Amino acid sequence: DKLFHAFIPDFSYILFDTGTYDAEEIKQAISSGPLQASLLLLKYIYDQGLDAKLADVFDPLARAELPREQILTDLRAMLKYISETSNPIDEQILTETVRDKFVNEEGAMNVLADVWREEGRVKGLEEGREEGREEGREEGREEGRCQKQRETLRLLLEHRFIKPITPEEGTETGADEQEES
Repeated sequence: DKLFHAFIPDFSYILFDTGTYDAEEIKQAISSGPLQASLLLLKYIYDQGLDAKLADVFDPLARAELPREQILTDLRAMLKYISETSNPIDEQILTETVRDKFVNEEGAMNVLADVWREEGRVKGLEEGREEGREEGREEGREEGRCQKQRETLRLLLEHRFIKPITPEEGTETGADEQEES
């Protein structure tokens, strides 16, 4: 038992269940705009009504007095998380919310377009892989059918035209008999 103590990590962690906190509690307890926005996104990500809450989610980040690049980096991370995690979201509402909340942030719409472009590329790759797998399966089936047909034909030809070889003689049975007659 003591031998394994050296291999057991010694750390503590904090589990922060955003679902148990009201949005106002998060906003009051956290002063950092990007952290507030991230926690609100974590709270609402699986809600069916995420579309309606996007303005509240992005508001703390939009109001944050941070360098432009930091805001765009945080926005990119949040949009990527939304696109990969949430239930289907209304793209029109998302576009309007980003445009409205980040009106002063040049490049915010480019970030949204980049995230969508990446999402489309990933979906295209997945569809391509699936299509390739299906084509490969079909080619494999066809090759298997051809192989089976070749094997059947070989067996039929052997049965019809080739006399079996006996292991003792190492020659074809009946071949010696035909030569003697």
